[in-house]
Amino acid sequence: MAAALRLTLLRRYPTPAHIVFAAWTQPHLLSRWWAGRDGMVALAQIDPRIGGSFIIDSKRAKDGAAEEWGVFNAVEDQELLEFSWCARTADMHRVTVQFLALEDALTEVSLVHFGFADEAACAAQQARWEIALDALGEFLANIATDG
Repeated sequence: MAAALRLTLLRRYPTPAHIVFAAWTQPHLLSRWWAGRDGMVALAQIDPRIGGSFIIDSKRAKDGAAEEWGVFNAVEDQELLEFSWCARTADMHRVTVQFLALEDALTEVSLVHFGFADEAACAAQQARWEIALDALGEFLANIATDG
């Protein structure tokens, strides 16, 4: 049997790590970017601690309604989130998001999503993550200019 596929995405944001981390772990912030520019988050409940869970109910312009949920396996303030991930199917995946604080208040975010059974599922989820991470960048740029 072939090994499960994974995807890896890397982004740099001109925002301090504590703000980027908060955008992932505080429901009122996450709900402003998670579903992309043309989407909407109806519900975001997040308990960012080991054993804590999350559920995000959203509607995306391209994909329609989505519900994602999981449990945090690792949480290191401003550095790491690792969680189980379930969406659309009953298949449980694993996601790791690392936050690396760089000079000049720049933060590098590395996202690795493990556990795809085939290339099509991996590509579809990669497209959704890219939309979300682009929207995160826009959100972070807007809060930087808002003061």
